[in-house]
Amino acid sequence: GWVDYLLFPEKYLPSFLARWSKKLEVALRQMVGIDISLPHSETLPGASSTQNEDKREVQSDLALAAHYYTEAEKYKIPRANFNLAFMYEWGLGMKQDFPLAKRHYDLAASLGGNQHLAEANIAVKIALWAMSV
Repeated sequence: GWVDYLLFPEKYLPSFLARWSKKLEVALRQMVGIDISLPHSETLPGASSTQNEDKREVQSDLALAAHYYTEAEKYKIPRANFNLAFMYEWGLGMKQDFPLAKRHYDLAASLGGNQHLAEANIAVKIALWAMSV
């Protein structure tokens, strides 16, 4: 149950977004004050006609996400480093590279502010442990 959800969130994310996208969109719009459009059920993976189209779409989305995380990393945002590390570790949207994954995990831990330092260190330690580093 919940262990699968934590370890493989991509398996459950499309159904979650299909159910909650409208509510999340409204909540984000109220919190942030800008128009944020989330994918709706008709644009989620699995709604297109072929699996190859889905794979290409997901790969391009992952590459775009990697680009934006790389841009955010320049501003020393710990979450960007953590997400980049995860993407390098698993080869999501970029070539799999364990040394770069470890580097970004370490940067995420070192950049965590006072408020989020403990949480960042715990997440990084779990990720590095999973990598057997």
